[in-house]
Amino acid sequence: MIDIHCHVLWGVDDASQDRETAKKMLQIAVEDGIEAILCTPHSLPYYKYENDAQTLAAPFAALQALIAEENWPIETALGCEFFLTDASLEWIRKGRALTLNGSRRLLIEFPWYQKVQLGSSETELLKQVLDAGYEVIIAHPERYKSVQEDFSMLKRWRAMGCDFQVNRTSLILNDDKEQCALAWRMVEEGYCDAVGTDAHHCWGKRVIKLSDVQAEIERRTDRDTALRLCHENGRRLITGEALIHR
Repeated sequence: MIDIHCHVLWGVDDASQDRETAKKMLQIAVEDGIEAILCTPHSLPYYKYENDAQTLAAPFAALQALIAEENWPIETALGCEFFLTDASLEWIRKGRALTLNGSRRLLIEFPWYQKVQLGSSETELLKQVLDAGYEVIIAHPERYKSVQEDFSMLKRWRAMGCDFQVNRTSLILNDDKEQCALAWRMVEEGYCDAVGTDAHHCWGKRVIKLSDVQAEIERRTDRDTALRLCHENGRRLITGEALIHR
């Protein structure tokens, strides 16, 4: 299993704040059988957490050193969860937005809980990112009001060339029944390309585990789908290969 959306780097965003917390997060991942993690700390230009390749180099090296010290069989790669707004497009135009493992692919998050107003629509912003020569995987679309109100938004974004990541806790352990139903509809209709933990801590529901959601996807669909969403496309996101769609 491969986690492609994870906030395990410590001291860089609102997630893990110290080495010990990150160590506990990684221990959970190792015990769960996760073999690789794409580290995606928040990058919110002109808002907070202005993380880029320069600011994240040392924290990522520290994480790798911790893994080597513990002799854990887990691979790590670096990217970010990029907060896409009219203002943050400047980072994309300047090539400062941190892509996934040095590829041309960006994990994009839209404002969904912050008090940030977009001047352009989500679709208009995505078009500008794609026109700049990047590929896009949209983080947890099931959380966005635009998708909740209009499922066909996913079809439009897919036609533009976007891929989609659904959160583990949107599919299981979710008290929001409507969001859970939407996430499963994405899986069933082919609008989920990878599942990520979006883990922020070593306690609660959002931890670095995938075995439970992989088993549930296999139960509700089939083994090939479960492996594609929890392993194969994750590997392809790390290597930069094209994702496999249903």
